[in-house]
Amino acid sequence: MKKIHIIALLILTLAGCASRAAEPENTAVEEPQAISVLAPTGAPALSLIRYIDKYGDATVTISNGADALQAALLNEEMEYDAVIAPVNLGVNLILNKGSKYKLAGVVSWGNLYLVENDDLSDSDLPAAFFGESAVPGKVVAALDLNIKQEIQWYAAVSDVSAALLSGQASCGILAEPLLSATLAKASQEGVRLSVVSDLQELFSMKYGTDGYPQAALFISESAWDKKRADVEDLILCISDLRSEDVEKIEGHEEFYGVLSVSIVAKAFEGMNVHYVAADTCKKELAAFLDLFHISDFDSVIIADE
Repeated sequence: MKKIHIIALLILTLAGCASRAAEPENTAVEEPQAISVLAPTGAPALSLIRYIDKYGDATVTISNGADALQAALLNEEMEYDAVIAPVNLGVNLILNKGSKYKLAGVVSWGNLYLVENDDLSDSDLPAAFFGESAVPGKVVAALDLNIKQEIQWYAAVSDVSAALLSGQASCGILAEPLLSATLAKASQEGVRLSVVSDLQELFSMKYGTDGYPQAALFISESAWDKKRADVEDLILCISDLRSEDVEKIEGHEEFYGVLSVSIVAKAFEGMNVHYVAADTCKKELAAFLDLFHISDFDSVIIADE
């Protein structure tokens, strides 16, 4: 009798195991969530078009100026999961100031162009440049632009645009998308301006690189550890950006810090907004960071796992 009870118990136990084995496993993948992002106006902000279209702009802050970017990168609380900032600024703060962020990839590349006033090219009027101690100044110093006129340095690229349009400069350095806006306005006002040099091409020829990096995506160590899927979704949205996405900013031009959809559409190719993982463009990073006397930066790059 005892044997019968034991056999019955075994049958019930095996049946229960079989029943549980037949139950389907919960294989649902959790959807990525929006993370907090800080970016400067212009080309870096435009890299987020697809991300903002997907999640809205509630978790994205657009800043005008480098002070907010530096403060965010040095904030020990890591208020932002991701910060888009000049690559030299971010790398320097990580190496020398203890920033708890890591370099994920380059978001935008060089967008500087030498523009000449055709009617004043042989005059003694000065050349108008901007950013003497920043990226434009470093790039200009690294290249031989054969400028015969005296160089006058301005605080902002908008000042260079005004000098060219008003006939106060023989030539000048402009950045996209302001270059396209300036050329359009010059055409309306009968001012003959022409692009004579692409500084990205000149840099590539001198250093054997594929241009030079400008703005980069920095991820907080905390977000990389705890929000990996969310971070990867951000990177995917930036990587998938296409020129046709520009139309999505209509009505939100002020948020991105640009003049108009039409100007951005014309300037898009020249802005060189495209994502490249940092560990695949170390040659370009090295050539550019050397202008700022920065070397041995491998430790700041997010390792490809």
